Amino acid sequence: MIKIYDTKNCAKCRLTERLFNVANVDFEVVKPHNSDIQRFREQGFQSYPVVETPDRSWCVFRPELIKKVAGGRNC
Repeated sequence: MIKIYDTKNCAKCRLTERLFNVANVDFEVVKPHNSDIQRFREQGFQSYPVVETPDRSWCVFRPELIKKVAGGRNC
């Protein structure tokens, strides 16, 4: 399952969620807890959203990675 960690009033989070929706890819929106924030910092992530897929993780709006995860579906 794809998880999108987002924060309140995050435009890049909304864009990420929208692109996954357009590609018809299921995901779960998660509000980060302190343990998540610490883990993200250890991974070098400093911005939201943080996206976790079974194969990779990234932060910020990355349409090229969303398209890869979507397997070429329209997005």
